[in-house]
Amino acid sequence: MSLVPTAGWKTSPAYSIAKDEPDYYLSMGLTAEEVAKDYKVSREDQDEFSYHSHLKSRQCNQQRIF
Repeated sequence: MSLVPTAGWKTSPAYSIAKDEPDYYLSMGLTAEEVAKDYKVSREDQDEFSYHSHLKSRQCNQQRIF
């Protein structure tokens, strides 16, 4: 996901922000690692939460609940 463009084809849309705040544009994988470290949330717990979130989303889409 880190190479998916969010504002043009640049991996760092605002150089001035990236220069002063290098962690601002972390990829989702690196963000997950930071969450694990800062908040003591294991990767396994994050994966389980994500899995159940996707199941709920799928169920809502199947029932057309928006």
